[in-house]
Amino acid sequence: MINLLNSKNITLSEVEKTKFLPLMGRAYGSENHSELLKDPTAEKIFDLFKGELLEQEKLLDNYSKLLFFMRAFQFDRIIKNIAQSNEKVKLVNAGAGLDTINCRIKAKNITFYDLDLPESAKLRQFLIPSSSNTFTISGSFLDSKWIEQLNLQKNDTLIIMAAGLFMYLPAAEILSLLKQLCTIHPNTHILFDQTSYVGKLAIKKLLKKSGLTNVTLTSKMNLSDLRHTFPSHTIKKIPYWSHIRNDNAICFSDRLKMTLCDLFEMAYLVHLRKM
Repeated sequence: MINLLNSKNITLSEVEKTKFLPLMGRAYGSENHSELLKDPTAEKIFDLFKGELLEQEKLLDNYSKLLFFMRAFQFDRIIKNIAQSNEKVKLVNAGAGLDTINCRIKAKNITFYDLDLPESAKLRQFLIPSSSNTFTISGSFLDSKWIEQLNLQKNDTLIIMAAGLFMYLPAAEILSLLKQLCTIHPNTHILFDQTSYVGKLAIKKLLKKSGLTNVTLTSKMNLSDLRHTFPSHTIKKIPYWSHIRNDNAICFSDRLKMTLCDLFEMAYLVHLRKM
């Protein structure tokens, strides 16, 4: 639930405004492609701050907005499938930002843990307070102390989702933490997005336009390293655009980009789980 009272008391910094970019994409997709995913919370939050986000909105063309939207759609689809076949699920949204998956998925068997750095967690908590099944954890994903706060039980199914996070972190440190986590709790699903070199050039351009020139992108996660680290796990690639790229309501040039993106694996999700 959005804290409308708090939202009136927020003045956004330029860095905080960039955290709204994925939310803008979901709001746009929710309004124009609600048959795939409806995100009324994102729409409401965007509506509240629209006057402050005019410059940020100009940074995103329709294709970029739909990319954020379809990334959310694919995460939701996979997580719903996992939840349907497991009695108790704990979902850690790593680098949660202003993601609203806890509002989009209405599953009583999922407990949501929104993990982010202190400043981001503070903004999130201000706008989307914790609830009976949603908790905010302030800290770094690479600092394993947050695992203790999950209070994992043997029969829990754990899902780690990382949307737009791993590209900013060293791959070796990510693998080390994931290995530690899967050793502690084997019944763990890891979901994250991958972006090719070309995709990262586009992200760097977007960051530069946003004024974030000091942000460094790491090399993408090497799937061969992932297989070597997790030999008893399956790794599945999930393309972004398969559910929307044939929609004639979308302009031809954007549909062509979507087709090429899936064909050449420029952006996709990865699902790692134990065999």
